[in-house]
Amino acid sequence: MSSFLKWLAGVASVLFALVALVALFIYLRPLLAIQQLVRLDLWRHGAKSRYTRVCTRQGCFQLHYYVAGEGAPVVLIHGIGNSGESWALALKQLNEAGFRVYALDLPGSGRSDRPDADYSIAFQAETVNAFIQGQALAKPDVAGVSMGGWIAMDLAIRHPDAVRRLVLLDTAGTTFAPAFQPSLFEPKTGSQLQRLFNFLTPYPTKLPAFFARDILRTMAPDSWIIHRAMTSMFSKRDLVDKKLSAIAAPTLILWGKQDRLIPVETGELLQRSLLHSRLVTYEGCGHLLLEACGKQVVPEIERFLKSQS
Repeated sequence: MSSFLKWLAGVASVLFALVALVALFIYLRPLLAIQQLVRLDLWRHGAKSRYTRVCTRQGCFQLHYYVAGEGAPVVLIHGIGNSGESWALALKQLNEAGFRVYALDLPGSGRSDRPDADYSIAFQAETVNAFIQGQALAKPDVAGVSMGGWIAMDLAIRHPDAVRRLVLLDTAGTTFAPAFQPSLFEPKTGSQLQRLFNFLTPYPTKLPAFFARDILRTMAPDSWIIHRAMTSMFSKRDLVDKKLSAIAAPTLILWGKQDRLIPVETGELLQRSLLHSRLVTYEGCGHLLLEACGKQVVPEIERFLKSQS
């Protein structure tokens, strides 16, 4: 009996050590821990991680993307400082709904290359178009969130034959009076990061110090990319205000009513300017519409993509 107790105590010690190591890893690298869980979940739901080479006027580079399902193609475009994994819930549900879903990591994001480009909206739209052509997708539906929505609109304007329908979530790209400067997206301290977080959610809480520290560490190597992208967007050269009449694709516009970054009035303007469009707003939701209100938003996207009109 004593031998068994000694064995049991040894097993318990090993388990305790493993739990302690996992806890330490989560404390030191919480973003990486979350990222690995998301990737595992996507893999479990049949999403495949792939790479392809695309070429634009600013050079050729590797682009990472997820693909899942069979059926009509849907291309998902993330916002600034994010990756295709931000579309995880939509990717899984649209896959199950019978679509073939592509979630891109834009250049400079996720596991894609970081070319020496200007990271303008025009460059990103050219990249997405090159991806669509490279995958031989025949008029896919295209969805974009925030900067990704701006890219989707630019794509529909420049290449109307490349887009069947549009889904725009809290989208930038039209003129409004921002309550922030480009530096908001380039935080260097915990307080600056907290200010950014406060803009992204209607009910902000204080970020834990260990979590904020890891976010800043993760953002630092790509800060030059964010700077170029924000500088380009604030230059206003790619704004689509005067080009919206060129978008003939049926469009679903989704917006958080409490979006502090891009106010809901911008969505209302888009709805009035796009001939074949519909606006749906969500009470209690801010700019992070997918992350905070995805369970409400994704079914609306699915219904729109399944509709015949």
